[in-house]
Amino acid sequence: MALQISVRQYNDVIIVDLSGKSTIDASESELLSKRLRALTDYGKRKVLLNLANLTKMDSTGISAIVESYLCVKHQKGALKLLSPRGRVLEVLTLFRLLETIPSFEDETQALASFRWPAEPTPTTNHIPPSAPPSPSNSQNTGTGRPDGFAWCCTLFGHI
Repeated sequence: MALQISVRQYNDVIIVDLSGKSTIDASESELLSKRLRALTDYGKRKVLLNLANLTKMDSTGISAIVESYLCVKHQKGALKLLSPRGRVLEVLTLFRLLETIPSFEDETQALASFRWPAEPTPTTNHIPPSAPPSPSNSQNTGTGRPDGFAWCCTLFGHI
C-alpha cells in the first residue's frame, strides 16, 4: 500500500496520520516532506506524527522526519512520535532517533505532553560567524515563508 497522509487537529496540536509505506519511491518521499514542510510554513509548532499504521520506512522517510523535527524545534515548537511499530520502530531505533525525538504509545498521553512548558533555552545575542542565518539575522528569501523556515531549509538545501 502506498503512503497515505491525513492531517487532523486537536486544540493547537496537528496530528499527522501516516499509513502504508514511506519508501524510496520519489513521489512518496517528496509527498511526506512537502506535507511536513507545509505545516511549518503555516506556523504550526506542535506536531504529532502518528506512525501506528505505517508499515515500512526507509532513509528518505527518516530524513523528512529529522528535517521537520529540526525546523519545528528551531522555531520553539515540538515534533513527537506516536506508536511506532514493527519495521518502523526498528528503523527509528537503528538511527537512534527515539533517543532524541519523544515517542508515545498512547495518543492521550502524547497530546497531554504538549501542554507542559518547553525546556528553557539559553538566550544570547552572540551569533558565531560560521552559524547559518537565524530568524533574527536572516533576510526574507522572497518565498513568502517565515524566516525560521528559511533558516531550516538552508541546512537541508531546499532554498
